[in-house]
Amino acid sequence: MDATPVDAEDAGGDPLDDEVADGVAEAVTIPEGETGTWDPSSGTTGGTVGAAGTAPTDEDIPYAGWRACGVSDSRYKHARDYVRIRIHSRMVGSIGRLYCGRYDSVPGGELTFGYRHIKQRHTRDFALKSQWISRNWRDLAGWTINWTLRDPDVAGDPTPRRFCYQRKFYLYYGDTLVAKMRTYVYLGKTGMRIMTAFPGSGVGGKGKCKAEIINRGGTVRYDTGR
Repeated sequence: MDATPVDAEDAGGDPLDDEVADGVAEAVTIPEGETGTWDPSSGTTGGTVGAAGTAPTDEDIPYAGWRACGVSDSRYKHARDYVRIRIHSRMVGSIGRLYCGRYDSVPGGELTFGYRHIKQRHTRDFALKSQWISRNWRDLAGWTINWTLRDPDVAGDPTPRRFCYQRKFYLYYGDTLVAKMRTYVYLGKTGMRIMTAFPGSGVGGKGKCKAEIINRGGTVRYDTGR
């Protein structure tokens, strides 16, 4: 269902606040150690889900599975849900939701967010990485968002209205390392709305997430061209 916002993101609330009672978060939880879909409606399957702190190796990147966001579609149309670990008492449920979102911020009101923001601002950023493994930018973006929210290297609450998750990724073509990247995912104040996601140019240093709540050194390797 499409959500009608309780309040705008920067006016006091996430549009997801009124959906938690419907059990949305529980519907997408994948039991540890099982293989299954990443969310109830995507139709695509991921790799085996391991315990916290682990990640698949040599995993094929599936189709992003994002619902279409047409010109007339609501900014609160659901494009995709992702399992997200809970790191703070302010967080609601256990998913991060990608909405169709909006391209432009409203002065004094709701900020740009979601798929439309990512498409407008970060298509080229993801494409510069995905070209090395001959994949569509959406597929790489969706795959890295999935693992960044599910099993981040670092996660924190840099402001009272945002959460930041980050994770390192290594992209291989056969046995050759062709690209390194971090993906950053920023969430709204309840930890459910995906505001933005984008790749960094490398894996050195500490990354962008501040006020760390968790910090563990996991990585994900992707091989192609075998």
